[in-house]
Amino acid sequence: MRRASDPALEREIKATLGSVPELPRHLMSVPWLMRVSLTMGGYTPRELPRELADLTFFVVSRDNACRYCAGLGRTLLRVFGYRDATIDRLERELPIADLDPQLEPALDVARKLSRFNPPPRAAEFARLRKLGLGDAAINELVYVAATTAHANRLATFLDVPLEPFAEQRKGLLFRLTSPLIRRSIRAKRRAWTPPAAAPPGPYEPLLANLSRTPVLQQTIRWALARSREASRVPRRSAAMLTAVVARALDCPRAEALARADARVHGLADDEAALWLQRLTAPGMSELERALIPLARETTRYQSHLIKPRFAALSERFDDETVIEAVGLYAQANMLCRLEPLEHAQ
Repeated sequence: MRRASDPALEREIKATLGSVPELPRHLMSVPWLMRVSLTMGGYTPRELPRELADLTFFVVSRDNACRYCAGLGRTLLRVFGYRDATIDRLERELPIADLDPQLEPALDVARKLSRFNPPPRAAEFARLRKLGLGDAAINELVYVAATTAHANRLATFLDVPLEPFAEQRKGLLFRLTSPLIRRSIRAKRRAWTPPAAAPPGPYEPLLANLSRTPVLQQTIRWALARSREASRVPRRSAAMLTAVVARALDCPRAEALARADARVHGLADDEAALWLQRLTAPGMSELERALIPLARETTRYQSHLIKPRFAALSERFDDETVIEAVGLYAQANMLCRLEPLEHAQ
C-alpha cells in the first residue's frame, strides 16, 4: 500500500506525536481511520500499571505476528530498560525471574484475548482481582489488548514497514538517545486528552461493560462514530463484516448487534443469515463478494498467508476502499475482544 502525503494531516500528526510515523502516514488517505488510530493508541492507563500496559502491547503484537508493532514494542521496552534476554523470554512465553510474578496472569489474559481460542472467562478475571487488579485496571487491560489487536491488523494487512528507529536497538547511538526518547514518550502520554463526546451507536451494549471506566467508553464510542464516516464501504457491508468476524470468534452479542445494524441499513434477516452461512449471496455487490469472505480470515491469521490476500484486494479496488475495509476489519476484531468483559463483572 502506498504512503500518502497531506501537509495539513502531517501537521496534525506532528502536533500529537512529534513526528510522522509510518502507520499514520499509510492511513492518511482515510483521515477518520488515521485519527481513530492515533486517539485509541494514545490512551494512557490510569489504574493499570504502565509497565503492564507496555508488556501487553508487545506480547499481543508478537502473538499477532505484527512486525511493525512488535518491533516498535520491543524498542520501547528497551528504551524503558528491559534487557533483550527478558524480552526474548516474553516472546517464548517463559517465566521471567525479574518480572513481578503478578504480571504473568495478566499477560496470560492478554494472550487469550489475542488468540480468542478460548477467550478469558470469569476464572481468569477473578484471579486478576485476587492479585490486586480492580475493575478499572481490568477494563484497561482488555482495552489495551483489544486496541493493540486493532493496530496489529492495520499494520499487518497494509504491510506497513518497520520504523527506522525500531531497527536501531543497540549500540552507542541507541544508548545516547534512549533518555531523550523516554522523556518524549512520557510527555506525549501525559498530554493525551479524551476525544469529544459522541452519540451512542449500534454497539452500545458492548460498551456497557466499560461503564466503570467512562473515559474508555467515551473513546471507543467516539471511534465507532468516526467509522460511520466511511464512504467507500457501505454501512450494510460494514455491519456484515462485523457479523462474520463475531461468528468466527463465537461472540453472539456482537453478532446480534451487527445483524441488527445490517437490518437498519436494508439487509433482511434471511439475507443476512445466508451471507453468514455461505459468505456469498446473489444480492451482494462486487465489493461485498470480495470483502465478506475475507472477514473470517482476519480473526486468526498467518501473516505470510493474509498479506497476499490484501495485495490482491488492492489490485481490484482503490487504496481508499482497501484502507477503509482494513479499518473495519480491525474495528470488528477489537469489538469482539470487548465482549469477554461480560465475564469480568
